[in-house]
Amino acid sequence: MPDPNVVVLTGAAGRIGSVLRTAWRGRFRTLRLVDVQELHPVTDGEEAFLLNLADLHATLLHLL
Repeated sequence: MPDPNVVVLTGAAGRIGSVLRTAWRGRFRTLRLVDVQELHPVTDGEEAFLLNLADLHATLLHLL
């Protein structure tokens, strides 16, 4: 069963993703940040993935 304290945020480097990232920081044990652009800086409780979700193999490898 998925862990409800781990949230995957796609598009985390974009405008909406950045707002959600800030708002959700500390609300969940882990934020898994996904984007096709690098994310800086990564803080405690965050995991960043430079990942294209169209690549199913890479998505399953990194996010499950």
